[in-house]
Amino acid sequence: MNIFTETKKRILGKYRYYRERVDEGTMHAKHKGLWEAVNDYHAMLGAGSLRKNWTKYALLYSVVRRRKPQEVLELGSGMSTVIIAYALMENERDGYASGTPRLTSMEESERYHHQNTKAFPVFLKKYADIRMSQKTENFYHLFRGVSYADVPARPYDLVFVDGPTTRAPSDGHKTFDADLLNVVARSEKPVLAIVDLRLSALWVYEQVFGRAKVRLGHGGAYGFVGPVTKKDMRTTNAIIGMHTFRTTFR
Repeated sequence: MNIFTETKKRILGKYRYYRERVDEGTMHAKHKGLWEAVNDYHAMLGAGSLRKNWTKYALLYSVVRRRKPQEVLELGSGMSTVIIAYALMENERDGYASGTPRLTSMEESERYHHQNTKAFPVFLKKYADIRMSQKTENFYHLFRGVSYADVPARPYDLVFVDGPTTRAPSDGHKTFDADLLNVVARSEKPVLAIVDLRLSALWVYEQVFGRAKVRLGHGGAYGFVGPVTKKDMRTTNAIIGMHTFRTTFR
């Protein structure tokens, strides 16, 4: 690692730490009920729980409040489940939802699923359907991925990609998170996705949906896809046809 790369990494680290402190302060000042719910949930999880990431929470909260989705799919349960459910509760309170909005949250670890459901705030349970599911392998044209085996077929507006783990069950090779492609392929309406930085997934999404539909934001910490529909999904011929191969003459 050269000095430029080291300096850039150090600067980004300091910026993200500063950004998290600002976002936590803003959350405490403007959304104290949510701030308390997150901290209570974190305390209930006990020792060994993941650290709080207030920048992620602020992003998820703002997107759910702004876009007002009726059906949200979260791939990988955790503290973000509290954030999304709380934002859905506020959307319903403010009259933005037609009926009770719903978060479907998937988790592959039985231990984490038990911890999450036990610690989850009682007043938010009507908004969250937290499910445990094994992961399975599947394919989209050229690409091999992993997905949760039992994701309910619902008309999702918003998807948050933070799971499952990307090692293939058959051979342990790194693949990508394929659930988003499965959702879009059967959706009749546009789907927006937020991707907690998973580079293999973002690379595949860029091949399938095109570069204009996939972007990085928040200092490169999160990816955004769409909104996309099944009409945006490219086949093998279209994917290969978009690439320019270098010609050499001997």
